[in-house]
Amino acid sequence: MSSERASAGVPFCFWSAELDHEGTLRPGFVSLACEHVFGVTADEVRSDFTARLRQVLPEDRPLTHEALERAKRTGEEQIVTYRLRSPAGSLRHVEERVFPVRDPSGRLVGLESTSRELPHWDREQESARRRERLASIGTLATGIAHEINNPLGVILLGANEAQRVARSCGAGDRLDGLLELIKEHARRCGRVVDSVLKISRAERTSRGRTDLRGLVERVRSLSQAAAAEQGCSILHSIPDSAPAIMVNGTEIEQVLMNLINNSMDAGATRVVFSVGEGEGPSLVSLRVEDNGRGMDETELAHAFDPFFTSGPKKGGTGLGLSLCQGIVESHGGRMQMNSVEGIGTVVTIQLPTESTGSER
Repeated sequence: MSSERASAGVPFCFWSAELDHEGTLRPGFVSLACEHVFGVTADEVRSDFTARLRQVLPEDRPLTHEALERAKRTGEEQIVTYRLRSPAGSLRHVEERVFPVRDPSGRLVGLESTSRELPHWDREQESARRRERLASIGTLATGIAHEINNPLGVILLGANEAQRVARSCGAGDRLDGLLELIKEHARRCGRVVDSVLKISRAERTSRGRTDLRGLVERVRSLSQAAAAEQGCSILHSIPDSAPAIMVNGTEIEQVLMNLINNSMDAGATRVVFSVGEGEGPSLVSLRVEDNGRGMDETELAHAFDPFFTSGPKKGGTGLGLSLCQGIVESHGGRMQMNSVEGIGTVVTIQLPTESTGSER
């Protein structure tokens, strides 16, 4: 029995490829299990090496390319996780490991790879680990939120009194407008604090039908001044026909504000919101893409860890990506991040278009 036929019953796809003198990969052995994992036959991959990426989601394809290039450049093992759409339309999560192949002199002469579909329990375990991490900072978040609430009340009272005095003295519209802006942002901070408290206590928050385009435009408006100061454009291509989402608008607004702040911290000059088909029934996919510094594999692996940062922070809502992910998952949604160092980061958020049983 040939090795290729023997591998057909194994849930791993194996391939090996030689590096030619121009550094191009030339596929040799490709296991029959390739069809199970990638939805394309071994013969198709041998004749066209890029065929294995045919079903990979477009936003994830740079990840696979970068893993191969990094393996060729460093001669070190690489691990990458990405998503693909099966011919039947279901979404699959695939983990690929790329190994260098060297000749007796130590020269890199090719690459070998194993790929497998990640089973459901892998994703469930990762979700459980994230919930544990969130629980570990719940007490801290509560303490911080209570400490912030008191000065916020003082700020609001002071701004109200200053506005009353300014109006009685005829100080003018500009001062009145600035004081109103202080009050507006103080109230917004209060809503953020309230959300943090409810998250840390696992309280149910109110949900309602929310216009997705309107929510993104509101976030864009709130971020516009800070973005302009840093030379960053915030754009969106969300049509009026985008489905309404069943969410707590304030919470999702804070998630998106946090993503914009992270993008600007990473030196992005462009942040683009777009919408697409959801990964499951009653879900819509909101995509946030930037052209910032991106992250390497290690940084990406820890991106959702509490208080993790890949560089000096300049501000933000204080929620952190771990809390953002907790908000999204509490709505019955999912949040995934893909990043390529030197190119940028893409965050994909699955949000419900109907009420789900995952609500707190």
